[in-house]
Amino acid sequence: MNRQVKIAEATHDQLLKFARETLGFNSPPNIGRETLVARISVAWTKDYITVAEAAAEVSQAGPQPLPQTAEQEAPEKPMVRINIHITEEAGGNEAVPVGVNGRIMLIPRGKDVDIPYTYYEVLKHAVMKKYDPMPDGGMNLVPREVPTYPFQVILAEVREDIAA
Repeated sequence: MNRQVKIAEATHDQLLKFARETLGFNSPPNIGRETLVARISVAWTKDYITVAEAAAEVSQAGPQPLPQTAEQEAPEKPMVRINIHITEEAGGNEAVPVGVNGRIMLIPRGKDVDIPYTYYEVLKHAVMKKYDPMPDGGMNLVPREVPTYPFQVILAEVREDIAA
């Protein structure tokens, strides 16, 4: 919400903010008050400026919620320890971006890393098609699927809810 403040009663910060945001001036923060008022008066004919009031803090209505019990808490995410191999291709030493439902994780190559099981599933299903040359010099028209990011599973957490 905005309110009007007389230029003579406005603080230096209010004048500076008004000059920058409303009038588009590029005034340095250490500009003198008199100089700032003079510049504003040239471009602004009214004897007041409009300043934004700080929004009131929002507080929670009602009683505080009870803490969660162990049964109510979300189960821990199952984790998998993997090692994504460094490859000889361009960018083969860079971290691998893996996304689940719009959340992206950069997984470094060449070292053991613990990642959530859902990211492991995405990485497991990331494949590309390769066309191998035939012995007679032609190209095989039947592709083979190879992992886009070859990796090794070091340790997988076994749980009943993901084993099914």
